[in-house]
Amino acid sequence: AGAKNMRELVRQMGAIAAVDSALQDDRANILDLDRAVTQTMRGGEFPQDNFGAPLAGSLIAWIDKAVEDGQTKEEWKAVAEANKILDNPTKIPIDGVCVRIGSMRCHSQALTIKLKSDIPIEEIEAAIKGHNEWVELVPNTKEDTLKSLSPAAVNGSLKVPVGRLRKMNIGPEYLSCFTVGDQLLWGAAEPVRRMLNIAVAHLKAK
Repeated sequence: AGAKNMRELVRQMGAIAAVDSALQDDRANILDLDRAVTQTMRGGEFPQDNFGAPLAGSLIAWIDKAVEDGQTKEEWKAVAEANKILDNPTKIPIDGVCVRIGSMRCHSQALTIKLKSDIPIEEIEAAIKGHNEWVELVPNTKEDTLKSLSPAAVNGSLKVPVGRLRKMNIGPEYLSCFTVGDQLLWGAAEPVRRMLNIAVAHLKAK
């Protein structure tokens, strides 16, 4: 989503916040507030020219156009781009459902990973911690998760927190985790910056 979408999201938030202030009083009936918010989101004046549906106070379970096998293009990109980056001789199968939520400019991923063997969680944590200078392993506690593992905590930075890391009860070779990253920086600005630095270094070397 681009700048127009971000502005529309803020306008949607504003439209919801503008419902009858009396209903927002802690003493008011919460069901009345819920009905007012729902009526606002379903109303004809609710701003949705860019998203095509309410996003603030809701979600959109479809991103981009349809491709084969019932996927959206955003879901197809997950397997296509991940395998391109990893440059693996054997294609790693990746699939999921991409859902648009009301964060400003971050992507978040809830991952279920099937390992080839039962690797101790301590080894996995060490591998994540030592992988690069941007990744941050967030301890699997409520306090650390609320503080560090959200778009609000990551927005505007290159840090990539990885948290909620644990073995799953469907088998010791299954791993669950959650990650967040600023898609505006990692998806556009940062690659351009790196390319320019490479070009400048090449020119200086001549």
